[in-house]
Amino acid sequence: MEGNFMDNNTRTVDEELGSSNGDMHSKVSEFETTMLTLRRLDEKDYIDITPDGLDEDDSEDKEEDDNALPGQNKKLLSESEKHKRQLERLKEKDPEFFEFLKDHDKELLQFSDEDNDGNEEDDNSENEELAVPGEEQISDRKDSKHPERKVITTAIVDGWCKSIMEDQSLGALRSLMRAFRTACHYGDSGTDDSGPNLSVMTSNVFNKIMVFVLTEVDGIFRKLLGISSSGGKKGTILELKDTRRWMKFGSLVKSYLSNALHVLNQMTDNQMISFTIRRLRSSIIFLAVFPTLLRKYVKAALHFWGSGEGALSLVSFLFIRDMAVRLGSDCLEACLKGIYKVYVANCKFVNSAKLQQIQFLGNCVVELYGVDLASAYQHAFVFIRQLAMILRNAITMKTK
Repeated sequence: MEGNFMDNNTRTVDEELGSSNGDMHSKVSEFETTMLTLRRLDEKDYIDITPDGLDEDDSEDKEEDDNALPGQNKKLLSESEKHKRQLERLKEKDPEFFEFLKDHDKELLQFSDEDNDGNEEDDNSENEELAVPGEEQISDRKDSKHPERKVITTAIVDGWCKSIMEDQSLGALRSLMRAFRTACHYGDSGTDDSGPNLSVMTSNVFNKIMVFVLTEVDGIFRKLLGISSSGGKKGTILELKDTRRWMKFGSLVKSYLSNALHVLNQMTDNQMISFTIRRLRSSIIFLAVFPTLLRKYVKAALHFWGSGEGALSLVSFLFIRDMAVRLGSDCLEACLKGIYKVYVANCKFVNSAKLQQIQFLGNCVVELYGVDLASAYQHAFVFIRQLAMILRNAITMKTK
């Protein structure tokens, strides 16, 4: 059936219209019938409608098209594109016949354009589907390298604090913690643009944020997590780590501790450092969930204990002792080893000005080693053996 259909419809346009006699209207009718048939054909049954005499040129054009397109691209060429090229060649070779088509069958001439538009839309939709997620956001970010930053005022901070304390607003707490991060990193030379679009402009705003967060946020976290208002054990926090509450609020706790550590290392005023360490003591138990942060806090506290004076050394030692007592044997081992090294480093050069400070540091070492005598014995044995070796080398070494 398909072969008969092709045999009946593969005549050229000149044959359809007739080359000599016949009624023009009957020819037009036959041609229109052929055109309607052509539009129903599948791509594999496509019939050339060019008049006689164009076969040679068509074969040359076809060879050019075949050379221009790779083998695989030829297969992807749509029916509408082929049809459009046929009509363009017809317009060049036989303008009269093209005008005739224009008057009697405009749909045929518009067929190609409509299909091409549809193909372009499909291509656009495919491109949109293949677009890399986030690419548009990245380009937008590149266009706006310096986005506007929201200025934090005392009124805004007061509103957040009121909503947190009176309404237990979680949204206000998150906003305040973002502002706390901005305050802790304020003035950093390497601050990136990926942080929150907030800006602390005045010292009053900075002080208000720091004081409220360091004073109140530990109690807020404990209430949200459903643990006791003070103290706490390491086991309790480790069990809490697998609960839905911790998954919801744990990121806020980590943000608070990491940003507080950052600002602590940037501070130069002893009173501010002492206040910050004193307020952070109540949140020591949360460090059990963050071993990396715990090691950094031990290192920072030992530094302030050995290099600070007066109240700063005392507050730092109390912080170290609380970590050693409440966070388990691993933390105790790190504190015992670290406090001995810092003490030895301070005893390297002794003078009358440093004598009182060295005596205070020695008393702190004795206090900390008294927390766990079994661990203290192991460390003391190692350190005494090292001292004996140093003393022996000093006696036996030849001097000038």
